[in-house]
Amino acid sequence: MAFGAPQVSPEYVAVAQCTFCRAEEKLTGEHVFPNWLRTAVGDGGAQYFRRTPNGQVKHWATLAYSATVNDVCSTCNSGWMSRIEGAAAPVLLPMLIRGEAVTLDASALRAVSSWAMLRSLVVPLASGPNDVPSDLYRTIEQTHTITPNAAVWLGKLEGTDERTAFFLGTTLNITGTTHAQPDAFVATMAIGKLVTRIFVLTPGRGDLGAVSNGPFDAFLVPIWPDVNSAAWPPKTLDVKGYADLIRTLPLAHVASLPVDLK
Repeated sequence: MAFGAPQVSPEYVAVAQCTFCRAEEKLTGEHVFPNWLRTAVGDGGAQYFRRTPNGQVKHWATLAYSATVNDVCSTCNSGWMSRIEGAAAPVLLPMLIRGEAVTLDASALRAVSSWAMLRSLVVPLASGPNDVPSDLYRTIEQTHTITPNAAVWLGKLEGTDERTAFFLGTTLNITGTTHAQPDAFVATMAIGKLVTRIFVLTPGRGDLGAVSNGPFDAFLVPIWPDVNSAAWPPKTLDVKGYADLIRTLPLAHVASLPVDLK
């Protein structure tokens, strides 16, 4: 998937189908990266990545924190999406700006996991066409929380500042399946000192079992699912280590299906 970030005027309003709720109404500018981040640190730059079919990762840079997409209706934007942002922002800002050590309780874990899921679905909308499974957008709109059959981790990155962001997303297919939509989606993002990684199955693809990030498990704190408390940060990644991380896909077992998803 190519994740560019074209500039779209926040004043531009279109009538089309909302990517999340699928209602046909006026669509408004949703920030690719959250507006509270821009308010805190100013406009930033982003590095966008695309994984090619042969496994190579290509990237390019663009302005990040002021970019918007016009794929979200005002009801979603100012409603449940705003509440997810509001719950996560106070937890995330000290982490991504100053790298402050924190212990996350169950409420904070759900808030950050839901935020990581939401942002990882919004960023791909910046390029279009988008091959992220459409059912993932519909599911989070219905539940307003982290999608079932998902795993989320947090890491720490040194060597950049709070005005720099990185993002890589890719879809995966289970060997031998022929579904119209991809079987899974994995996205790794860094904003300032905070790293997030999500792995999520498309609804109806079975039950997500154990998930491993191989040699990077020591650099990533699992925060979802089945986690009641988590201490951050783990072992710190430098920029080279982060580049190696995004080239390494998680290994996941999918229960009720005959093969592992790799």
